[in-house]
Amino acid sequence: MKKIIFFTFFLIITILAYSDENIVIERSSFILKLNVDENRYWEWAVPQSPYVFNDNYIQFYPGEIIFVEADVIDDIIVSLTVVKEIKDQSKTIIIEFNQIADDDNSKIHKFMMLKIINPFNKNLEYKANVYLALYNKWWINTSTIPVRARLTSYESWPDIIGAIVLYDFILK
Repeated sequence: MKKIIFFTFFLIITILAYSDENIVIERSSFILKLNVDENRYWEWAVPQSPYVFNDNYIQFYPGEIIFVEADVIDDIIVSLTVVKEIKDQSKTIIIEFNQIADDDNSKIHKFMMLKIINPFNKNLEYKANVYLALYNKWWINTSTIPVRARLTSYESWPDIIGAIVLYDFILK
């Protein structure tokens, strides 16, 4: 009888530990449509895919806003987890990536904007690669600006970027 009670208790604890409903593993598939000019747009069918891969790489697309919980060891972010809602503000990075259109005509591309909110008491540094949609050039390295401690940074590019990958996060 003790074995059955112990096994049942162990099973319940295991299920609770691994069934966090706040964790988001994959995005659903969707059609990404980016404006080029008044008469043209670029379109791509984004497949169902993970947000995070290799524990420290985040891939996302224009129009996405994601909440990323970061596990930190010795100022190195060792693991990233996308969550539905912020439950721990002290370790949740907020990332938003958008296409900004012309003020006079919403169909004309102006630039791409990356917004990152750093919850940490240290500057957040990272690397980035982008997919240049109109040139079909995958994972072009681009420069980044560190996000100051507990502040928000904005980065922009004139190119039409179909996807971006952020990686090698570190606190300094």
